[in-house]
Amino acid sequence: MEIRCDSRNSQSYRVAERAGFVLEGILRNERCDDEGFLRDTMVFSKVRGVEF
Repeated sequence: MEIRCDSRNSQSYRVAERAGFVLEGILRNERCDDEGFLRDTMVFSKVRGVEF
């Protein structure tokens, strides 16, 4: 399973961490927001057999 969230959205990445997901990496300048600024995306994963 995978969760992706904006790096500035602390509530979203805290949910992923509390649910046992592991931060796999950060995609730098991955997308533009509505105002044209580049944003980073955090990628979390949970693999069957490893954590549960």
